[in-house]
Amino acid sequence: MTGRKFFETTTLRVLAYSLNTVTPQELQDVLKTLKQQGITDVIKIDNGPVAQATTLARIKTQSLPPYSIVFVSDDPLKIEEAIKEGCWTIAMIGANQDNANNNTKKEFLMIGTHFMIKSLDKLPDIVRTINTCLQQGERPANSVAPLVSFTW
Repeated sequence: MTGRKFFETTTLRVLAYSLNTVTPQELQDVLKTLKQQGITDVIKIDNGPVAQATTLARIKTQSLPPYSIVFVSDDPLKIEEAIKEGCWTIAMIGANQDNANNNTKKEFLMIGTHFMIKSLDKLPDIVRTINTCLQQGERPANSVAPLVSFTW
């Protein structure tokens, strides 16, 4: 992105999400806290990587750097795309402990997700951690925070 100027920010500004395992009400329950932590926009990513890429591009045209975006998803392919875009990522792992869930955890680990949670009530804690990293000059690609933090 040669010549592209972004507004500098030391807090997350955008929550983008693609969640198949969470109800809208569950998400609404944590949004008030997230807004107090600096989140100004919440964007639902429709199914499909093209829709996600388009939405992320729209965010970038508002001169927000990719590191000001946290992407939450239960889909490893979408998390992987968000990592490539330079966003912080939080993988949503279901509460079950079955073999399929363990395989999903391994997949998220292999693609390099930043954080994994079982429930959205942990989301404000993760946002607070990421904001601390941002204030210390860290970015998703060079974070010294645990590259994968399990918050159950």
